[in-house]
Amino acid sequence: MSFLNKGIFIIVIYSKICLIWQENFFDKGVFIFYQREKGKIYGKTQKRQRHNRLADSGQAAGYRFNSGGEFGAKKNGHCGTLDPFATGVLPIAFGEATKLIPQVTDGRKIYEFIVQWGAATNTGDSEGEVCACNGKIPTKEEILRVLPEFVGEIIQVPPAYSAIKINGQRAYALARAGQEVEMPERIVEIYALELLEELPDGLARLRVECSKGTYVRTLGQDLALRLGTVGHLRELRRLKCGNFAIEDAIKLENLKNMVHSEAPERILLPLITSLRDIAVIAVTEADAAKLAKGQSVSPRSYDVSLLVGKEAMAVCGDKAAALVRIDERRIAPVRVFNY
Repeated sequence: MSFLNKGIFIIVIYSKICLIWQENFFDKGVFIFYQREKGKIYGKTQKRQRHNRLADSGQAAGYRFNSGGEFGAKKNGHCGTLDPFATGVLPIAFGEATKLIPQVTDGRKIYEFIVQWGAATNTGDSEGEVCACNGKIPTKEEILRVLPEFVGEIIQVPPAYSAIKINGQRAYALARAGQEVEMPERIVEIYALELLEELPDGLARLRVECSKGTYVRTLGQDLALRLGTVGHLRELRRLKCGNFAIEDAIKLENLKNMVHSEAPERILLPLITSLRDIAVIAVTEADAAKLAKGQSVSPRSYDVSLLVGKEAMAVCGDKAAALVRIDERRIAPVRVFNY
């Protein structure tokens, strides 16, 4: 049986991907990262490279992840989406790791992006057609003055060229067909927004830490409009997705050697790294067996009084047994891991 079926994440960095797998030598799960070239956006000839089809196609950077491929896996899924023109962290889960997708996608994201002031495109990025021009290039002082207005909860209208479904169809498919697409507003949260540097030719580099569902393309456009001009993104790179950061990456060409390495544990992290911010409860083998069967266990034997109403990871020895939710009368499994 493929080790992918036991539990693995691939964090596509659209330049990089992280694998989390579980095998006999490391049943609790491990992480590695490899690199992938940047894809194109919205082109009809690029369907197999589009972000929303990456996990379904089972291909990345020339490696095959479908059941008949080099690292065959029966289950896979991607944790959210990333614009194909962008680079950065995009988690893809295989096997048992698919059970942790909601926890990964709900995490905060960090992006760096470059805005081109003075020109807007129909997609909000450099892959679209210029649809409006304005000669105004905002000064550093003007940019710094308005940034605080975009911190906290803000209202966004997602771009029409996005993977959001409208009446069962992807918005970008409708927009590409020339249809008018009315996108619903959404509330997102910006935790931090800073100007990193001004660049030549009316460009500026910024960094944002934001919630799930934030469109950085829209943020760039809205910033430009607030500054009395128009704009679009020239570059977009996701630096962090939940607990997965770009600094932890290794190169694609090393992936196959690492998979077959005799000592991979030297460079790999345990599966629960994806849940670093969650409490851990050490349970007995008997209770771990009950949780694995979907049964609740009593909290009386464990010091969980401060965890009532919260989720935690139940572990037995060096294995993650289940993601659980705790109340005053029981510890109930939310996700169980079948090794």
